[in-house]
Amino acid sequence: MSGGDEVMEPANRTRHRMTSVGEFLIIYGGFDELSSIVFRELWSFSTASGIWKQYQPPNETENGFFSSTICAEGNIVYIFGGSYESFGHELRNSLISFDISDATWKTLSPHSDEHYPNAPPPMIESCIFYHAKSLYILGGLHSKNYVDSMFKFCLKTSTWSLVEQNGQKPLINFRISGTVFNNKFYTFCFSLIARPGRYKTIYIFNLSTNTWTSRETSPNTQLYPDDRTRESYAFSSKFIYISGGEFCGGYLSDIWRIDLETLEWFQLAETFNTGVYLHCTSIVSESNLYRFGGVRHGSNSLNKFERIRVWPPQNVSSL
Repeated sequence: MSGGDEVMEPANRTRHRMTSVGEFLIIYGGFDELSSIVFRELWSFSTASGIWKQYQPPNETENGFFSSTICAEGNIVYIFGGSYESFGHELRNSLISFDISDATWKTLSPHSDEHYPNAPPPMIESCIFYHAKSLYILGGLHSKNYVDSMFKFCLKTSTWSLVEQNGQKPLINFRISGTVFNNKFYTFCFSLIARPGRYKTIYIFNLSTNTWTSRETSPNTQLYPDDRTRESYAFSSKFIYISGGEFCGGYLSDIWRIDLETLEWFQLAETFNTGVYLHCTSIVSESNLYRFGGVRHGSNSLNKFERIRVWPPQNVSSL
């Protein structure tokens, strides 16, 4: 990766987003709950060399940095929406990209306050994912209401379209996360309120037929993940990892994975050093789960990466 300023490390934050490209972890935006500062920057961290670099997006005021959404494909990082100020003020619907190989930015779709039915409105807390040379935007908070619409941006023609959704949609009443596996998008219900039995059902969107279906999951033992809110999701080629979050007034430190081939849950033997929520996690090289930022009880100093090896997989019941 070229360009960028080598610096010590980013400050702790929440409402940021994180993804990985090869050996690099990418952190974008975020918010300091103590100072109310919005971080309008992108960081890269080389897991090989331990070097941080900081980058400033162009056209700063046109982009969102608080509760935006991010994904990566190849060397390209894609970022959609968010708000320029904290907690949904000055919402954005810009779609931008960052090429980590040469540190170049592109505006794929500029911010617009005009409402177009085939394009996403300004939103925070959406989900973005890549499939077949297109980017998909699902859900988000717009005008104080969560929407469950899905939009598609064709990277070849630079055009938006509204995606038809057949079947029963999942509940989207909070920030949504999911991943593509075998040409299908996998996700759960999302709500600000913990919902009993939430992880017993997974929702699957067939990207060929534009149809939602749901399937029951199964536990490796008799246990499913505790119902929680404000947890983090990370994705490898065939697993979804769920970690942390709020549960019954406390903060969780556990880590679970679901196998997308078998839809079976496993609880990992290792946990984070402390319970945390509103954090971000990402998988590097299929084998390591990294956590950055978030909130924990009595501390706001989560500006260090915590790394947990998750492959080869080992579950609690095998110890």
